[in-house]
Amino acid sequence: MRQLNTLSRRGDNVVYWPIGPTNQTTGAALDQVALNAASPTGSAVIRLYNERKECRIAELVTRTRSAVAESGTVLEVPVISPFPFEVGDSVRILFDQGSDVQYTISTVTPGSDFNELTLNTGIFKAIVAGHPVRLVKKSASSVQYPVTVADVTPDQSDEIEYETDDLSLAKKSSTFVRFSTATEDGDTAENQASYCIITSTTAGATVSVGRRVRIQLGGPITQQEYGTVSAGSDAWGFAGTVPDTLVLPDHGLVGIEGEFACGAGLKYIEKWTVKVVE
Repeated sequence: MRQLNTLSRRGDNVVYWPIGPTNQTTGAALDQVALNAASPTGSAVIRLYNERKECRIAELVTRTRSAVAESGTVLEVPVISPFPFEVGDSVRILFDQGSDVQYTISTVTPGSDFNELTLNTGIFKAIVAGHPVRLVKKSASSVQYPVTVADVTPDQSDEIEYETDDLSLAKKSSTFVRFSTATEDGDTAENQASYCIITSTTAGATVSVGRRVRIQLGGPITQQEYGTVSAGSDAWGFAGTVPDTLVLPDHGLVGIEGEFACGAGLKYIEKWTVKVVE
């Protein structure tokens, strides 16, 4: 794939695959005919991302308000608004004996000073007040996502793309982005970090801590075949146009990801970063 160095902010930009891909077993050219004949039908697309807004799902850590007896199922934890612990999410508790056990949240009961998390099964051993509880996985029905921000914070209405646990991509719209700190009894809770929490309108798929979160610029751009097909020749390939109507970050960095898929399990992906210029 031809790796552009820049994108024009107010003009059309053409991205090329100057040498079309080939079948690594037979050496045959994988052209549009091969894409159409694949099962499922193949595709050649590029996607654009705002590189400076890339972040990761954060491991949010909270603490219990009071002690919980062995086999207890209810944890009282400080209020965080919006509350990132949701039904179906997974939490982990590290016990004094060294066991690190994962539980699923079956019920969330809001309170004025503390919220209650009901677990799907009783805890392994008793824990004292102030014991850490770690959020480690968001369920497919979740809409609140705590993230770590490395550079620039995502904005309201950004198109959020989550890398799911099976490495597929789930795309949502961001409706609310804010930094939140836990409170208890109406005051800021002690020993609680501040988190950036993204609120989405729709549920997606299971996402674990550390998975990548990216801001996609527009939708996938289909690549079209050009030239005379010939394996190994640079006279043919695939090309697609980034339209001048697509809003690019002013003097920002954009990641371009090209994906060529030719049937089940057959996929080639290449990514590079370019600078936006006027």
